[in-house]
Parts: sequence; C-alpha cells; structure tokens
Amino acid sequence: MKMNQTVYEEISSFTNFLKEDYKVSTIKQYTTELLKYLQWKNSSESNQRKELKQAIIEYTDPRSHIIFRSNALKSTRAALHLFYTHLTGTTFSSSTQKTQINDSVETEISKYKAYIANVVGLSENTQISHCRYLKRFLYYIFPAQKIDYSALSADVVQGFITNEINNLTPASKKSVIGILRSYIRYLTFNMVRLNKKILALPLRMPVWKYARVPKTFQNEEINKILASYDQNTTVGLRDYAIALCFTELGLRASEVASLALDDINWRECKILIKKTKTHTDRELPLSHKLGQAIVHYLKDARPKTSERLVFVRFAHRCGESMGREQIRGTIRRAYARAEISSTITGTHILRHSKAKSMYENGSDLKMIADVLGHESIDTTVIYTKISRSALYCVVCPWPISTDPEACES
Repeated sequence: MKMNQTVYEEISSFTNFLKEDYKVSTIKQYTTELLKYLQWKNSSESNQRKELKQAIIEYTDPRSHIIFRSNALKSTRAALHLFYTHLTGTTFSSSTQKTQINDSVETEISKYKAYIANVVGLSENTQISHCRYLKRFLYYIFPAQKIDYSALSADVVQGFITNEINNLTPASKKSVIGILRSYIRYLTFNMVRLNKKILALPLRMPVWKYARVPKTFQNEEINKILASYDQNTTVGLRDYAIALCFTELGLRASEVASLALDDINWRECKILIKKTKTHTDRELPLSHKLGQAIVHYLKDARPKTSERLVFVRFAHRCGESMGREQIRGTIRRAYARAEISSTITGTHILRHSKAKSMYENGSDLKMIADVLGHESIDTTVIYTKISRSALYCVVCPWPISTDPEACES
C-alpha cells in the first residue's frame, strides 16, 4: 500500500524521535507497527474522527476485531505508546491513569503489599505479582466506587475466577487463586467481617508441582548455545557473561539482573547473591570461566556509567541497568541462533541443567540446594528424576543367547 504524504511525514518524524534512544532494528519494528495503525485509522471516517488516545486503546484491544498474538500485541502497544509520547509530550500510561485510577483500590493495594512484605515475608518479585492480580480483582468489583467489603461475595469471587483466568494454564490459575486466598486471609487478619460463604470457598487447585520431570539441556546443547555468542563484539561479550551466570552458577534471571560490582570478591574468587527468592544471601564460588568472562566484559565492552549493577544496556538508555526481561531476551536470542526448539524460551531450563549436571557429577542434594538457593530440599529432590547416569545403574541387561540355533529361531 502506497503511503500518502501525511502518513510518510508522521512516520519520518517518529523515526527521528526514536533515533536517540533506540537501535535500528527496534526503530524498524516500531515504525512498521505505526504504519499498520495509521492505515487502519485512515481506513474509515469513524476511525479518523477518534481522538488519538481512544483510537490507540481501541486498536490495541485484543477483544476488538483486530486479532493479535500476545507478543505482537506487546510490541504494537509499545510502539503506539511511544508515538503518543512523541505527539503529546506526555506518557500514554500517565494520561490514561488520570481518568481510570481509583484511590480506594490503590490504597487497599498499598496496605496489602505492606502486609505480604512485613507479615508474610514474600520476595519483592512475588509482591509485584500479587499486587498485579489483586488490582485486576479489585477493579473488576470496584471500577470507580469506594471499596465496600460487604460487596465481596462468593458469587463475585467465582465470577472473577471464571471470567478472568479461564484461559490460563493450570499452574497460573493456581497462582491467581492463591493470591485471592492470600487477600482473604489478609482481610481476616485485619478483622474485616466477611460473608461466611467466601470463607467456605474451596480456593485451591491441585497442580502437582513435583510430579513432572523438568526439562534440561544436554551438554552438547549448552555448548552450542555458548558458542553462538560473537565475543568479538561488545554485545557478545556482555551476553556471553550473562549466559555463564546461568550455566556456571544456576542463577535465576532476577539474581543475574541484581548482580552488583560490589558483590564480586575477586581476591577470594567468591560472588555474593543478594535479593534472592528466599530472602537469604548466599555466597558461591566464582569459577575461572565466569570470572574471566566478566573481566573481559568490564574491560572491553561495558560503557562508562555510574551504575553499580554489573550488566547494563548498550543501545536504549545506554549505561542503565538491565531488567529481568532484558536478561531473558539475551538468552532467547541465543536459543534462536543455536536453533533450539522455539517452544523453549525461558532461562529456568539452564538452572535445571546446572542442577542435573551437579547431581550426575556426585554432588549431594544439600549442596545443590545451597547453590540454587532452595529453601526446602524437597524442591531439589526433583532433579534425581533426570539423572541418566543414575538410571543406568538400575537398567537390567538384555539377555543374549549364545546358542546359534536359538538365534536363528
């Protein structure tokens, strides 16, 4: 479809707006999404009359006539929110929150967050997850009005569960139901009088966490992934060091993102892992391979910055720390280069692979639990299921007859 002059000017202006902070591939992706949006907006008079904010909301609504894949929708929203910022000078989120925010709900979420942090002792990442789903639940019941606990009924809770989490996986459903159960426990903790039928709801979902066998990589696949990094480039040096944090230490993505320069003890070859899921720091040996990779990255690749976290961005917001999603992104790109199955996208499989390797090399479960930062050794026991060398010991040899006549028959 040929662009008219107005569309061309808008895309050209948007491209120049992005050049300061974004790399070429990202700019190309975002301008492509903008072109699709502008073509849609100009396709009918009703679309053209819509205000910019309303048009973006309608275009990116997955329930509308436009069909999105979840990843594509995320990219489209990012592009159009930046386009909104480019035209108005304000962020899209702040402009929408002014008309949608409910102070009563936000106050309730803040109180609940303090409860799960100080009383329950949940990690920061788990607090974020709890508050995100609780916000959806409370806005579902009280979109604009003040919270009224008497309005919380068994039917309302069941309606939310039916409508909001119907398409989630069993494990995700269990998480959301657990969050609702936690919120009800919080209300009873604060002596809120609730309908007895709510307290009688069976807010549990059986998901046998330790029944399945975790996926792992073979050594050949690990080597193929590590070999995919081009260590002649600054990005390759950084991303290779990130990958070794997973393969050498079995860290979580959040732990890699939180790793600071001050956490590395070069003299004693130790590395301190903070902000863990179990709220306890753990000290791990710094292998020569990982230490050398970090040194190469710090000396030859890391841009000048005052940031104390080890891994920082290069292109967009150069010098700022990388978040968990940016850390995961480096691993996903390595999977693609190594031609790993497209169904494998996460970093936890590298953690599983490290545990399997330790177990097969003779490490006991207590040591594996300490390295991985497991609170309970029951979590570590699952790795005994994936030890091939241990299975070889219990396999009976296939009986072979030495009688030629028996073989012929």
